[in-house]
Amino acid sequence: MTALLDSAIWYAQHGLHVFPLHTIEVDGGCSCRKSDCKNQGKHPLTPHGLLDATRDEDTIRRWWTRDPEANIGIRTGAESGIIVVDVDPAKGGIASWTAVCQDHDLPTTRECLTGGGGNHLYFRHPGQPIKTGVDVLGPGVDIRGDGGYVVAPPSNHKSGERYRWAEETIDVTSAPLPDWLLARLHDRRNGSEPIDVGSVLAGVPEGQRDDALFRTASK
Repeated sequence: MTALLDSAIWYAQHGLHVFPLHTIEVDGGCSCRKSDCKNQGKHPLTPHGLLDATRDEDTIRRWWTRDPEANIGIRTGAESGIIVVDVDPAKGGIASWTAVCQDHDLPTTRECLTGGGGNHLYFRHPGQPIKTGVDVLGPGVDIRGDGGYVVAPPSNHKSGERYRWAEETIDVTSAPLPDWLLARLHDRRNGSEPIDVGSVLAGVPEGQRDDALFRTASK
């Protein structure tokens, strides 16, 4: 087995729903082979994208036997019991996240280093809808919740690096979402409107739904 298959199975065994994504090839391009690909190594290989995410080991083995270098997508939201705060320094995320947390204590939680300089902070899903949205907590701080997904270690990144768990959180589980952060997420005045998946997909042909969702989430 490859490290990617091993990891995908491990995630499934720990309650996370996974599915395969395109990968970055040796020449630096996306395995989709589109010269103008905007989502290199991040868009789904399966027909229905995150809707195909599963914990079934036979399905996971079949996927990664067919595409052993496929990156790993984890469906966020109630299905996997997690939400992820996505901090992108290139878009001002560090300043935004610092401002959000400056008057609060943030629990130690599982953290992924994305390979592109960003961070994914994993929290337990609070049991009420938390929609995926862009710049929800300020510029460069997105939320991957219900209707979303993240790329997981040890997937590769177009930078040439790999997604990896922050060393100090390797043995840390996802912390409960702090009450103050939950309240902030429900205050839409602090960011953009959450993505309404139904509205995004209205009128979009079935074969184009994954790309439509990803383009919306990446704006």
